[in-house]
Amino acid sequence: MRIIVVGAGAAGSLVVFHLARLVAADDRAEPLEVVVVDPIDQVAGPAFGTTDPAHLLNVPASGMLVDPDERFDFVDWCRAEGFVGGDEAHYFFAPRAQWARYLRTRLAEARDRAGERLSVRFVRDGAVGVAVVGAGVRVTTADGTVLDGDRLVLATGLPGVGNGWAPCDLSDQPRYIANPWMPVALGPVLADDGDVLVIGTGLTMVDVAISLLKSGDDRRVEAISRGGRLPRRHADSYLGEVVPDTATEGDNLDEIRAAVATHVARIERLLGNWRPGVDGVRYRIAELWGRLDEADRRTFVRDLAGDWGVRRHRMPPSSGALVDEARRTGRLVVRSGRITGRRRCRWPHRRDR
Repeated sequence: MRIIVVGAGAAGSLVVFHLARLVAADDRAEPLEVVVVDPIDQVAGPAFGTTDPAHLLNVPASGMLVDPDERFDFVDWCRAEGFVGGDEAHYFFAPRAQWARYLRTRLAEARDRAGERLSVRFVRDGAVGVAVVGAGVRVTTADGTVLDGDRLVLATGLPGVGNGWAPCDLSDQPRYIANPWMPVALGPVLADDGDVLVIGTGLTMVDVAISLLKSGDDRRVEAISRGGRLPRRHADSYLGEVVPDTATEGDNLDEIRAAVATHVARIERLLGNWRPGVDGVRYRIAELWGRLDEADRRTFVRDLAGDWGVRRHRMPPSSGALVDEARRTGRLVVRSGRITGRRRCRWPHRRDR
């Protein structure tokens, strides 16, 4: 059997990892060929391709397992690598590059255990077309290569933002960076200490701002988004999770939203912190989402996803401390608004302070 996996990042690599586990666990399993299609290196996508050690996971080590049978494997790995010791390892926010190295290590080990019954081939190109051919699938790459397989796994991660937000074409601007996670994309900006405007105020902005601010002592970063919302910080220590009983939380957005708000508020009253309530809801997300019709889902994405996201997808405590200090000193400014136009100016350009 041949399985084509589109995407070599964390999602695609985990697919190959678990296929290798299945082959290794069954001596009678038929030989399996896996073809991985991606123009970039393995586990080198937006989330884990960074090499900056200041870019941290936004989930503690205890939540970053790759094997469900080894609940604290990454915790143990961090200890063995000397990143952290003792019980602190469970709530350690590791550099993302180290988790990528950990995943590559575990993937290589799983492939070795599978032996010759598993072959993995990498095609360094982008997939541009997919079609059903008979009982199988056909993938066409950007250079015209045709790959036929029995099964297809799309593991492309989240879609890119693109340039649709811009009121004008910025593609000819040498200092415009559409995707900061492309290899060495930030290099030209990091090479000087000029001020930088970042579009977006989420976790990507946090990482980009941390890199920019440490590369230039006099640099100023301004971040703008429609809501001007920053991700909240994780607590300084582990607080646990309180999973709600969702059996009676309703079947429409208004009822579910009210029930979740009641749950989080109750946990905050009991424990003095809202985070365990929000983190407990995470275990019910798929169930609650399945109850919504298409209209409610669109409403959530349009009107509520931003407020939920800043509470659910939080900054590591140390990143939050850096952001707070940069805002206190005026080196990082976060605003709400929209980009309505651009004008040329002489570079380098610095505003009066």
